[in-house]
Amino acid sequence: MAAAAAGLSDPTSTAITTDSLVFVKDGAMNWRAAFFGALTAAGLWHGLQEWRLRAIHPPDGQLAPLEPLQTDVDAAASVPHGRWRLQERARYDITARILGREDYRFDALADLIPEDLALG
Repeated sequence: MAAAAAGLSDPTSTAITTDSLVFVKDGAMNWRAAFFGALTAAGLWHGLQEWRLRAIHPPDGQLAPLEPLQTDVDAAASVPHGRWRLQERARYDITARILGREDYRFDALADLIPEDLALG
């Protein structure tokens, strides 16, 4: 009786139901909502990548007090790395500030050297 008084039993009622609030109606997806959801997810992912790879500017001054140390290697075996053969020629020890970074994905040498660092 109370349902009839509230107008819920009337098929022409304009009450908001949960069927009008979902993304799927009669088995068909609301493509606009899916597109904007995917666009929002891609935008958030891109923003996270930009934030993660942002430049950090430490204060000026001497951060690496020692010079880089490089020593020659007499006889080293060659090591296969994909389609490359690598041979150790020297050992290098450095403490440095990264001034810049470049990622390579589509270059001919990208599988051997995926990133390039500018040190100072």
